[in-house]
Amino acid sequence: MIPENITQDHIRQAARRIDDEGVPNRRKPRKYEVIVDDISYPIMLIVSWANEFANGYELLGCERGGRRRDFRPQDAKDFLRRKGFQVRQINRVD
Repeated sequence: MIPENITQDHIRQAARRIDDEGVPNRRKPRKYEVIVDDISYPIMLIVSWANEFANGYELLGCERGGRRRDFRPQDAKDFLRRKGFQVRQINRVD
């Protein structure tokens, strides 16, 4: 479950951290991204790191293979939309 005390500011702080540190390879977006100040970010990573700013610890998203952790991609999409951010599907051409 994603704590509701995460604010837009925490999400923007997480975006700045991603800008500074980059996206770890295992945390690259697969299907969805969130737009924060006209830049796209992985939904799972931004929620995980936003919680670290809000509550002092990183949330663990579900892993490949479906193992349940703190939250799922659908939870992240719904949460970010409720907080006023645009979430969009990634259209990859392979």
